[in-house]
Amino acid sequence: LPMMAIIGGRTKNLPNSGLFSLVSPINNKDGMQIDPPPLRTQVPSRRMSILGSFISTLSYRDFINRIFSLVAKKSPSYICFANVHMVVEAHRDPAFQKVVNGADLVAPDGKPLSLYLRLAKGWRQDRICGMDIFPDILARAAREGRSVYFYGTTPALLKAIEAKAHREFPALRIAGSYSPPFR
Repeated sequence: LPMMAIIGGRTKNLPNSGLFSLVSPINNKDGMQIDPPPLRTQVPSRRMSILGSFISTLSYRDFINRIFSLVAKKSPSYICFANVHMVVEAHRDPAFQKVVNGADLVAPDGKPLSLYLRLAKGWRQDRICGMDIFPDILARAAREGRSVYFYGTTPALLKAIEAKAHREFPALRIAGSYSPPFR
């Protein structure tokens, strides 16, 4: 099941939550070429289209910096970690592609997307895997005194994630967690 961490202040939809979320795969269909939405932050990011999904092209460190610039702005935002499955589903589903392309960042979560960007577009792109970047984001949140809120997956897995986060990042402030009903 997808999981996300929310870092920062509050949102109107989740209690004790932050303004930023890390979201696992999102999807769409049809292949409509849509102009990428304007980014809501001041940190520049170039986007390149893969089957109509606009993938952000930043280094691993710049992704982390960009995430924390979103937090600093205190405006609601979201990030997609897109793998090949998500890009294909987005290509097939215009409504889903709109969600993907509306993200503040769309990370190339998977070697095939990074490889495609290098071979077809001539852009050397790091693979930005959600599972790899997650601990680095938690570490920085702990250093900066930011709180996090975990949302998604099962209650048992959320407890395990919280316990591991407490062990690895004792200074990390965990505002809470929620496992929504599975649909």
